[in-house]
Amino acid sequence: MTVTKVLILDFDVPATNRLSALATGSPFELDPLVIRILNNICKASGAKIVCSSNRAGLDRKDDVMALLTKAGLDVENLHEDWSSSYESTYKPVGKTSEEVRTGNNQRWLAEHPEVTSYVAIDDLLLDMPNLVHVKDQNNGLLFEDFQKICALLSVDLNDVVLAANPGARARIKFPPFNP
Repeated sequence: MTVTKVLILDFDVPATNRLSALATGSPFELDPLVIRILNNICKASGAKIVCSSNRAGLDRKDDVMALLTKAGLDVENLHEDWSSSYESTYKPVGKTSEEVRTGNNQRWLAEHPEVTSYVAIDDLLLDMPNLVHVKDQNNGLLFEDFQKICALLSVDLNDVVLAANPGARARIKFPPFNP
């Protein structure tokens, strides 16, 4: 099956938060609730996840898989070309971290012309049109961020609910999305 939708996920900050740090004693543990919601969005939209975190270097797949599966990621939701971290954003020479990450993601997308829809999820202000910019380092991804992700993927929030609970009968009345 050809993958046409991807979530380009920087999981540090968007999928970590101060609450998960309080619960686990580690600032690097991923929030299982965030990961579950991303699983449901992938299931509802057919999207796959591509990691763009510095911790997702191409030579660290086993470490990243352990981190993601520990948090509950369904590995079926990970794109087979799982990382766009070609170059580290730590102390880049001649570019900003934002420029490096943007370039990494644009390179990945250029190498995958079958992808027609993407959402980049990052705490860096990337120069990408379909960016969900996570500004809240205490809480990571917020409900409004998930609304924007779904809007960019053309997925109804109730389809995400059905992905989580196929037997759900009642539609949930979500607040309207105001971009």
